This record gives sequence, structure tokens and C-alpha cells, in this order.
Amino acid sequence: LARHLWDAVIPNLTKEIRASGGNELQLPADGRSLTELIHQRGINCRYLGRLAELARKEELEDVIAFERAIAEAASVSPGSGTDGADKAAPAKKRAPRFRMPICWLELL
Repeated sequence: LARHLWDAVIPNLTKEIRASGGNELQLPADGRSLTELIHQRGINCRYLGRLAELARKEELEDVIAFERAIAEAASVSPGSGTDGADKAAPAKKRAPRFRMPICWLELL
């Protein structure tokens, strides 16, 4: 059961929060609501470290994807004859931009 929580349930919670962006899922605003959120999914508070680890990892992935998109956009100069929209569109298809809500990461 612990392996299932570690490998499946906890990562699914972080993915759900990341995908919702705080719109579909009401994000916890304090420790009590965070505890209720994770308990609803069968996660004990002792796994908060794992949640924080995954949140930090996903935030780093967001930063890397954002920096890559900026670098690709900057590589298109206005006078190069290349339409910047043509290069920017594939970048979005390759790396969709999701962000872990700030308040979620701060609670962890």
C-alpha cells in the first residue's frame, strides 16, 4: 500500500493540482484544509515531504520549459524573414505550460 501511495496516488494528486491551476480544484489555504485534501485521497500527513519533493520537481520543469520557450522565441529576429508565430506554435505543442499554484507550494 505504501508503494502504491508513493508511486501512484501522491504523484496523481500533484498532477491534478498542476493541471487544474487552482481553477477546478479548490486549493488548500491553511494546514487544516491541506490535511483534509490529502486525507480525502487516502494520503497520510507523513507523506508531506513526498508532496513537497514532487511540487519542487514540477516547478523546476515549468521553469525549464519556460526558459526554453523564451530562448526559442528570442532566436527569431524581426528582420530574419521568419515569422515568429511559426516557431512559437510548435514550442507550445512540445511543452505545454502548467504551473504549480504558488500557495500549494508554500503550504508544503
